[in-house]
This record gives sequence, C-alpha cells and structure tokens, in this order.
Amino acid sequence: ATSGAAWVADDTPSEPPPPAGGAVHVAFSFHVNYAHAARSDDATEDGFGQDIWLITGVLDALDARPAFRADWDIDVHGTLEGAMAASSPELLARIQRRVNDGVDDVRIASWHDGLMSGHSREEFDASIDRAKSSIDAAFSRRVPGVQPSGDVTAPEHLAWYAAHDIEWITLFYGANG
Repeated sequence: ATSGAAWVADDTPSEPPPPAGGAVHVAFSFHVNYAHAARSDDATEDGFGQDIWLITGVLDALDARPAFRADWDIDVHGTLEGAMAASSPELLARIQRRVNDGVDDVRIASWHDGLMSGHSREEFDASIDRAKSSIDAAFSRRVPGVQPSGDVTAPEHLAWYAAHDIEWITLFYGANG
C-alpha cells in the first residue's frame, strides 16, 4: 500500500510500522517449472499435476485480490513451450492475460533450465537469446530482469546479462559465487 499501511494476505489493514528511513519492496514472485527430478513427467499427482494445482491456486488467489501484482519467471523450453502448452494451456492463458494487461510482470529465465553458472559465454548468450525470443513470442511485454536457473550465478555473469539488456537479477538463495 502506498499509504504506508501494512497489509496481510487476507487484505486486512493493520497498523503501519514506525518509519525506518528506507523502503522495502516485496515481490510476489512465482517460478513456473514442470520439471522435477523426483517426479514423473506427466500431469498426474506423481508428476507436474502438483504444479498445475498450485499455480491454479495462486492465480485464483491473485484474481480474488486485484491489488496484488505478481512477477513470473517460467522455465521456457520444457514448461512454457512444452508441458504447460500441452497440458495446461488455460494456466498459460491466465498468466499471459495478467502480463499482457499490465497487472503482472514476466522476466526471463534460462531457455533450457540449465545451470547458467556452468555455461561458456557462447552457451550463455545462446540461452539468453532463445529465452528472450520465446518469452517475447508468448507475452506482449517483459521486464528487464532474469531468474537464473537454480538461483545460481557467477560474478562475470553480471556483465554478460547487461550485454543482453538485463538490468537486474533475482537471487532467492545465497548460493552465488
């Protein structure tokens, strides 16, 4: 809330915290990936059916709270262009609608969900170019950020991302070096 009020997930206002002289930005950020080593590659409960159920719930919750914005990154090749397009196109359409309407944002991830920190410069460039092309084909817009696969990056990648007009990076874990 821009008024300084604090909000909880059920939209109930509470007393704002005392001023701290800074700003905290909270992003409802969702990673869409149907590939899991411990599960099967089908739309059942033993596979990515769990992801379909979860993403449906997230979208339902967001739709019920129009003031809440989300930020999405999507495994491009295996999920966006593969399993999601084939098994849950209605979820893809819902995310596309939210992004294309300016409600939510989408950022790139690696094209093939490969561990970018192990890539040569040539492999890195190819993955980013393919990811940008695929996301641009699926959505009317994207933000200039990236979600590295495995949330891992290497110091030299900051300049490599910048060469692709990537202005920021999300790192959910401290597994960076």
